[in-house]
Amino acid sequence: MSPFRVKASHSPTVLVEMSAHRVVLDSESPLPSCPTCDELLDLHQPDESRPAQLLAICLSCSKWYLWLDEPIDGHGIALVELPSHETLRERMPVEAGLGRVGREAESA
Repeated sequence: MSPFRVKASHSPTVLVEMSAHRVVLDSESPLPSCPTCDELLDLHQPDESRPAQLLAICLSCSKWYLWLDEPIDGHGIALVELPSHETLRERMPVEAGLGRVGREAESA
């Protein structure tokens, strides 16, 4: 069975702001907590060839982070907050039929 693939005619550019958080781990808290709600993050390794890059998901507040296991200023790791589904939907170009107005027009 071949994987499902979607072929896009073009790739729209979407500009979003992202927040980076420096997290210092220690022996008392070896796992990072969510910078928003302070709950422990659920870690996933989507690419086995890149063990220093993890996806961190907060099951409490539904925020997603990219975990970059590389020191920042010699200390800690970086958690980069990924944009939410709603943010991406709002920023998608309408002319590509991907933005909020484009989807609303399709359903009308």
